[in-house]
Amino acid sequence: MKYGFAKPSGTYCNKCILNLLIMKPYIWLLTITFMFTGFACETEPEMPVRVPTGEEVYEPPDRAPNARTALDYYGTYHGVVPCEDCDGIDTTIKLLPDGTYTKTTVYLGKNDDPQNTYFGHYVWNQTGNKIYLTGLDEDQPSQYFVAEDRIIQLDVTGGRIAGELANSYILNKQSDL
Repeated sequence: MKYGFAKPSGTYCNKCILNLLIMKPYIWLLTITFMFTGFACETEPEMPVRVPTGEEVYEPPDRAPNARTALDYYGTYHGVVPCEDCDGIDTTIKLLPDGTYTKTTVYLGKNDDPQNTYFGHYVWNQTGNKIYLTGLDEDQPSQYFVAEDRIIQLDVTGGRIAGELANSYILNKQSDL
């Protein structure tokens, strides 16, 4: 055989081996490339981001407990928060296990459109102690700190409201689901 790699006896000739090693370097280059590509594909799994659909999200076991993982936060919360131009805002927020919420506000002492109801998803922050309500009007508070049997309305920067009326921004849990 003129172009074969093996002698009739079944052994490879030195010329054929030399041809493979020197004359066909692209074969070796491809072989090495595929070999290292297979090893390079082994990566650590990425941490999933909170999906606001209520699906379970992977939590590594070494992470410290937080409100999201340690508290029974599903349920209905209620309180009357301060209002600049009315007697108060009667606020009810219902957090559901599927990652959705319902928020109802009643402006006390107002006659024009005193009640509003909002629906949307809630999203957790990375530390698992605050929720953000999506789908609200810009003038509606959307961040809440989650504590045992209560949620606390936060200011627009996500910080606690301080001062004389700070305790007026607490919504207490009224019922579980």
